[in-house]
Amino acid sequence: MGRNPLFSPGNKKADRLSELMLMGIAGFFMGHYLSTGAFAPYIFVGFIAAALFALSALFFVLGIVADMLDRIRSNQERILYILKKSGMTR
Repeated sequence: MGRNPLFSPGNKKADRLSELMLMGIAGFFMGHYLSTGAFAPYIFVGFIAAALFALSALFFVLGIVADMLDRIRSNQERILYILKKSGMTR
């Protein structure tokens, strides 16, 4: 049980891929804004970056929830084993 739940969701390939795509697209979007002073021809890129950010956040939260459910299951199995071993069940 030495795992850290905050780092296990980041190991998912889909999460890493969407984060890298988000950083690249958002970097291009902000670079264009800083050089021209307008978002004008690339507004769709901002929407794509926002969608990828939402997808990345969703994968992160889903990974944490899945890790929590796994820990709850393993803890319940351990408690049930201890109860059966001590003879406290019916």
